[in-house]
Amino acid sequence: MIRWESREVAESTAVRGWSMASKTRPPREQAARALCNLDSIPPDINFCGEPMWRSYLPQVDVVLRVVLGDDAWAAMVEAERGG
Repeated sequence: MIRWESREVAESTAVRGWSMASKTRPPREQAARALCNLDSIPPDINFCGEPMWRSYLPQVDVVLRVVLGDDAWAAMVEAERGG
């Protein structure tokens, strides 16, 4: 369980991490990295052979699909794949 003091620090770190990378990384990656930072987990550590941030993509995709709608979300994913 996260204590409130720790959550405030984690949220500050998540926002700082997001703002530093916002110009170079795709939006889904930015959001996944922000969630890692919120949980105080380094986003680039190895987890199941991939960077940890990739394990947060399912949660990111759920939120983005609701906020953006299915078509806009699908277009975002396709753009990230270079299509």
